[in-house]
Amino acid sequence: MSFFGEHTDAQTAGRFFVSNSLHCQGVVSPRHSHDYGCIHFVLDGQYCEKIGNETFEVESGQALYKPPDAVHSNQFRHTFASTRRIEIHNHDQSAIRLPDRPMHLKEPWFAGLFSRLGQELQQDDDLTSFAIENISWDVLCQVVRKDRQSDGDSQKVRNDWRVARAIEILEQQYMSPPKIGVLASSLNIHRSQLSRLFKKQTGQTFSVFVRSLRIQRAMKLLQGTSMPLADIALECGFSDQSHFSRSFRTVTKRTPSEIRG
Repeated sequence: MSFFGEHTDAQTAGRFFVSNSLHCQGVVSPRHSHDYGCIHFVLDGQYCEKIGNETFEVESGQALYKPPDAVHSNQFRHTFASTRRIEIHNHDQSAIRLPDRPMHLKEPWFAGLFSRLGQELQQDDDLTSFAIENISWDVLCQVVRKDRQSDGDSQKVRNDWRVARAIEILEQQYMSPPKIGVLASSLNIHRSQLSRLFKKQTGQTFSVFVRSLRIQRAMKLLQGTSMPLADIALECGFSDQSHFSRSFRTVTKRTPSEIRG
């Protein structure tokens, strides 16, 4: 099946085909499928993808996993997109079972892994292929772990409307989030119960979740603007540049300067 975009860099490494690509504004692909799974990370811009009956709006700093043979359509209606893509070939020969559902990946540390992948794509030595394969396996393992965390009892927690509403509120108010007691009261739940359910569903405490949202915002500003780091720190709710840099490195394992390049 044709690839709807333009490859700018590409490398085959083991079971993986990794590439950078550009997608023009206004392109809408027909519904199609691939016999391989893939992970599509947005470097710049955004796009919409319809997989089965689900629609995903994927923005800069986020990724989307598609399982093999998933029928989908890519839409770049409103803007272009620059992406980095990992195709997973020969998956049926792997000891790792790929998730059978699409996954919208918003965790900031995915951006750090894809940044390392981009750096390796620019290399051209005898270690490049090994490094790209290693990072690709790292990305895939994180996707599989995230999928496994949603199985079993945690699946019931995912449907708790109070947790979903708490996430929605925090995503809207991460610059000045409500205290957990205030949030719990508004949802008619005890703060300790909300805290426990929230941690079980997201794998994060309230404070870590809010920090991740701020880092996501910072990632977009680092990649899409030339704002000074001190201004980005204040824009994203950090007390100063030093606090921002420490938090950013803790979450992404990279410094802001390394992401900006």
